[in-house]
Amino acid sequence: MELFCHITEFGQEGMANVPAMLSVSDRVTLWSPPAGHIDLAWQRGHSFLTSKDVLELVYQGRLQLMGRRTWFAEPTHRAKIAETYPEAVWVPDFDNAIYDIARQDESDNKALENRRVVMVDPEPGAPFAEEAWADPERDEHAQAIATARMLLAQPLTPGLTKKLSRCTDDEQRVKAVIRDVRNHHDAYEHSQARMVSILAEEASVYAQAVAPVTREPVAGELHFEHLLPLLEILQRVAQPTPQTFKKMLKSRALADARTHAA
Repeated sequence: MELFCHITEFGQEGMANVPAMLSVSDRVTLWSPPAGHIDLAWQRGHSFLTSKDVLELVYQGRLQLMGRRTWFAEPTHRAKIAETYPEAVWVPDFDNAIYDIARQDESDNKALENRRVVMVDPEPGAPFAEEAWADPERDEHAQAIATARMLLAQPLTPGLTKKLSRCTDDEQRVKAVIRDVRNHHDAYEHSQARMVSILAEEASVYAQAVAPVTREPVAGELHFEHLLPLLEILQRVAQPTPQTFKKMLKSRALADARTHAA
């Protein structure tokens, strides 16, 4: 099973789920978590993983990071984002290393699913949201607006809720949701994952909008609505230390190697 998670959408608390996701998934793809977000989660006691730990997991190929090329490559772009999202600030020790990995895997022409860091095209969400609002009669646009209004009546992720708090009218709120859903769906498609990992029960409706069931089902595969309870159980039953977590990953890598060799 391959999981995709827009980890920052779930606040610092979302980082607590990374070890559990790694324990149940063959590949975990996180959407561009900045070092500031990772370390703030650690400082507040939500996670034992620091940005240094995450960088090590990426180096080892145990965790895949994905994001827009500008996010990974342009400190000035990140500085603009940091004006409203301070944790997005460029941290040289982390971000220079991540960008080097991205360029190395790209130059080696690795398949996307085998890259440790994946840089993707500019976002499609903002222009699509503008088009949808300007031409609401078109079927695709009408559906996007209807989905946005449906989601606005539902509990949403902390990340989207924060974005909506900066909107001043209905037009801005609808466009913000259309943009968010479009961008997250685009990211999910790029990830080639089989499932979106939701880290809050109330996000299930949003997850279905982002990742409608388009993958062919696999026998015995877990349904995404059952994943959150499993992650919660794993957190409560076995909260690893950094040392035991590394041992768990090493044991799993050995087991995987034996399976492939058999």
